[in-house]
Amino acid sequence: MMKTFPRLLAACLLGGGALCSPLIPAARADSGWTEVSRTDNLVVYNRERAGATYKEVKGVGTIDAPNWVVKNVLDDADHYTEFMPYVQESKVLKRDPADHTTLAYAKVNPPLISSRDYTLLVHDESKKNADGSVTYKNRWEAANDKGPAEKPGIVRVKVTDGFWLLEPAADGQKTKATYQLYTDGGGGIPAFVANQVNKTRVKEIFDHVEQQAKKAQYRKDKPVVP
Repeated sequence: MMKTFPRLLAACLLGGGALCSPLIPAARADSGWTEVSRTDNLVVYNRERAGATYKEVKGVGTIDAPNWVVKNVLDDADHYTEFMPYVQESKVLKRDPADHTTLAYAKVNPPLISSRDYTLLVHDESKKNADGSVTYKNRWEAANDKGPAEKPGIVRVKVTDGFWLLEPAADGQKTKATYQLYTDGGGGIPAFVANQVNKTRVKEIFDHVEQQAKKAQYRKDKPVVP
């Protein structure tokens, strides 16, 4: 599920040539975001959220595939177990074309901590631009009341929200992708551990999505724009 599913779980600063990349701008000083890591094609930021224990995380980078192909990958929640790290179960519960939403359930089994699960409501906020191009966006929030009941031995994630924003780049041959996530993983995970895991997982998510986007099944048809 789209969103991607935030990989709930999901670094030293690297610097270098990417500092000049027009596709990966530095965070504005007034946005509250702090750069925490950088590679040639991805910059990761985090910031405090008022009243929250954990930090929000954001990745801005380039994916070597057209943005409509990446959108198809993120919409393929039924197959997240095949390419999203630690996803043990993932399924679409309902699609509502009229409302442009998808309801999906996921169970993740990260190392060292108990399994977690959650249901997300994903909103398709894609739009056509004045130049005829399309910007795709999947935004989600927790919707556990609309999904399966809590299960013994599995920690229910009750707070998670974020989005994927996919903008065309390199004349439509690549994607400028922005991934933003806030989640409270539950189960008493120390804040410093959760914050470190979330920021380092972003690159892993980008890499897996890019690899999946090479597959022919995602390159057949463009997604419908609401």
